[in-house]
Amino acid sequence: MYNINITDWVNLIVQGDRTAISKALTLMESNLAEDKLKADELLKSIDANQLEKSIRIGITGAPGVGKSSLINQLGPYFVRQFGKLAVLSIDPSSQISGGSIMGDKSRMNKLVNDPNVFVRPGNTANELGGTNRNTHSCIIILEAAGFQTIIVETVGVGQSEIDVVNISDIVLCLIQPGSGDELQALKRGIMEWGDLYIICKDDGELEVSAKKSLMEIQSILNINSRQGNKLPVKAIKISIKKEDSVLNLFNYIVDFINILNTDNLKEINRNEKNARYFKHHWIDTLKIQFENNPIFNDTLNEILKEIKLGKFSIESGIKKLNKFIFAELFKKG
Repeated sequence: MYNINITDWVNLIVQGDRTAISKALTLMESNLAEDKLKADELLKSIDANQLEKSIRIGITGAPGVGKSSLINQLGPYFVRQFGKLAVLSIDPSSQISGGSIMGDKSRMNKLVNDPNVFVRPGNTANELGGTNRNTHSCIIILEAAGFQTIIVETVGVGQSEIDVVNISDIVLCLIQPGSGDELQALKRGIMEWGDLYIICKDDGELEVSAKKSLMEIQSILNINSRQGNKLPVKAIKISIKKEDSVLNLFNYIVDFINILNTDNLKEINRNEKNARYFKHHWIDTLKIQFENNPIFNDTLNEILKEIKLGKFSIESGIKKLNKFIFAELFKKG
């Protein structure tokens, strides 16, 4: 599948070859040790100068709040103003059935057939960060392919959504009116990291609830105002059924992008977020190396067997495994 010269592969990606891009994203998502080595080789061959040109937008919120539908309405605006658009839609159920992936695509009918748009379904790979451990690498591939805007739609899993912050330049948090999401937002602490809080479905019977939710979110923002933050934090209500409402949201995002592009602010913020992402995920690669090591697996299975037989406590098992790791796997440096 990956029997291709790395230089040729990178050239195809830069040229926008969709087959080459798709195969590269599949490689990034693989947890096989040999694929990880190939993925690292591919990433190292990409010109780093290409990576700062895009704008990364994270969109999060509870399941059913309307993330995919909003992306479908916003997407054409991004294409017209900025050029090529890529959407990474992280799906919690795709590992099993793939059903939600098709649902996402059906809700993005304006985008899936546009030659300037690339929609890529993915799954969380059992990660709790609203994305997965490979999302950042996938973004780099898409940036190398020349996508000016990259939208990451997360699964909406509450507190752990913080992961999307560290891979995005702008974070949009969607809130269902009248659902109690606005109060949960305060409890979960998500008001500390979102850039734009969007009260969705401001139409029909929900208009009154949307207005109330907006006032509550705005009051929370006032309480949690961020001192010294150069980027504005705002709450608005929208309806995807109202064109002027969607356009208003898009214009606000453009204003935010313009602020990011002044005083090198995007690069400063991205470097800070890269450091936080590294701190969170450096252990992932080490874990994969362990899982692909047969000696480690033999020891792990032995400990698991002893725990199941009641011969080891969990704490004793952890101590034994840690002792093995440092004594055996790291003894050669």
